[in-house]
Amino acid sequence: MVAILQLASCLLMTSMVTASLSCPGVCNRGGVSKREGYCSSLPSNTCGDHCRCSDDPFIQDGYYCDCRGCELSSVVLKTGCQDLFNAGFTASGIYRIAPGGVIMDVYCDMNSTYPSSNWRRGGWVVIQKRIDGSTNFYRNWENYKNGFGYLQNEHWLGNDQIHVLTDNGANELWIEMTNYEGITKYARFTSFSVGNEASKYQLSASGYSGDAGNQLATTAHNGRRFTTFDNDNDAWSGNCAQRYLGAWWYGACHHSNLNGKYYFGGSNPYAKGVHWVTFTGHHDSLKTVVMKIR
Repeated sequence: MVAILQLASCLLMTSMVTASLSCPGVCNRGGVSKREGYCSSLPSNTCGDHCRCSDDPFIQDGYYCDCRGCELSSVVLKTGCQDLFNAGFTASGIYRIAPGGVIMDVYCDMNSTYPSSNWRRGGWVVIQKRIDGSTNFYRNWENYKNGFGYLQNEHWLGNDQIHVLTDNGANELWIEMTNYEGITKYARFTSFSVGNEASKYQLSASGYSGDAGNQLATTAHNGRRFTTFDNDNDAWSGNCAQRYLGAWWYGACHHSNLNGKYYFGGSNPYAKGVHWVTFTGHHDSLKTVVMKIR
């Protein structure tokens, strides 16, 4: 099984892994940091013992932890972020993992902050992130298959990668979303999986809890196939992704669309924003969304 993951200005090839990590080079991040050398102003242990601090080229006084370097050369690749967390890796950052023997780079959230004590535990693979509208999410089938964006910032991990992860035990989904009034809500699903490309990345979700409302494990979305503007698999006579400006698991058409067009300020034309309808309605778009699995 082979897939390609876009990260910064480089392409990382995923493949079968049969040995320990062989000290891969870290990709050029691309661009110029808004403040070069910011990491040098931070405490030396900012990213813990296993990761290096990297200046974020897109955020003023921003950084992220890169945990893919030679300091892990003697460690057999873990199957996911939860295995890393259980092994003592507690810094959130970019890690290299190998679920089902497929090597991929992911962003691990090791410091979840939602009030529930159980959900504060780390070990989450971030599969989608929207925070500032800097990345275009109105993309074609191939882009959603392989993934796009920057792992430390806005991105979609890739449907192939999400399938591999959920096919190898990462079956809890946590969605955290914040509106422009600063209100944060969440939706948790104890069972979540995405099929392979032959199934059109069919969605399976159940076991909802949270305060955002269940807008995924319903007939509108559960069991639905993924639709992009160039690959129509929804139940509507038209193309929901074209009509509502985002790729998603559509029925005919949506109660949620977290890959919709990003609208600054929150107000949007009917049903064309980043929506979770029991939280936003169809006219208010979310400010931030993070989808993560473990």
